[in-house]
Amino acid sequence: MFVKKDLRKIPEILSSCDRSTEDDLTDDPLTELKLARRQGEFHGTLNVLCDTQYTNHFSNLTKLSLYDCGLVNLKGIGMLGEHSRLEELNLGRNMIKELPPEFALLAESLKVLWLDDCEIEGTMPECIYQLINLQTLRMPGNKINNLSLEDDDAGSLSNLQQLEVLCLDGNNICDIPKDLKLPSLKSLLLRQNYIEEIPSSVFENLPAVKLLQLSSNKLGSLSATIFQCGQLEHIYINGNEITQFPSGIDAFSWSNLKHLNVSNNKMSSMPDDFIDRFGIPDPKTGLCTKDTSCKVMLIGNPLLKRTAGAVPSRSDDMDIDV
Repeated sequence: MFVKKDLRKIPEILSSCDRSTEDDLTDDPLTELKLARRQGEFHGTLNVLCDTQYTNHFSNLTKLSLYDCGLVNLKGIGMLGEHSRLEELNLGRNMIKELPPEFALLAESLKVLWLDDCEIEGTMPECIYQLINLQTLRMPGNKINNLSLEDDDAGSLSNLQQLEVLCLDGNNICDIPKDLKLPSLKSLLLRQNYIEEIPSSVFENLPAVKLLQLSSNKLGSLSATIFQCGQLEHIYINGNEITQFPSGIDAFSWSNLKHLNVSNNKMSSMPDDFIDRFGIPDPKTGLCTKDTSCKVMLIGNPLLKRTAGAVPSRSDDMDIDV
């Protein structure tokens, strides 16, 4: 669907929404602003938007898009927290390297935050952990390498107890905090990072997760505690260095599972309980088809070369003579 861009300049748009008089209260309030791709008006800052003459215009604002506006500095953004009811903020594809402390002033109302493809680097900005009402946090395509603050009292991702979607694809993350507890999280997306291990305690504390996207990392193994994520529907751990799938799956584990992609790892065998549940992988397609409700993919693993041209015998480690 094509959405026509408002060709008016930002001051004109805001002035047309002036609700400073009693007569203006009969008009529809300003609830959404789409100001994407206006680099020439912002000049790297929020000055044009955060002018004090417009503060009374934002009292009913719930959605704001500043996507691809060439922003470098977010000074003044706290004004939106003080004078609006902002629930959704899109700051994607800007040249933002850091978030100012005043960003935390958005905490009372902000539920959805987009910071896709910016230039945020190093440790996750502390103010993120103060946005306790967030339901969706998207920060893919940045340069974040650390999710833990040096000062434990400053907060952590576990502060975000309402969070349902966490997307940190395409960063430089190596470690996941052991104390990560997100009881409401439904989607965890961490593909294309440098993660070597997921602490066993993490899986124990994600009871609602349905989508687990860990492809293209450096994972060498998986903890059997992953089976405690009983609501999982989609698991993508392809493109890692996993040598062995954990034992412990049965007919009752992952009863809602629809997709399991374990392709392009280093597994030369699979445990018997995996074979009992999903069946022997086809040596050509890498698909396990015993469980018709779930698509299981093992293409690109050494075990397929071992099974080619023969029906494998079953053993604890699926050793196969051909």
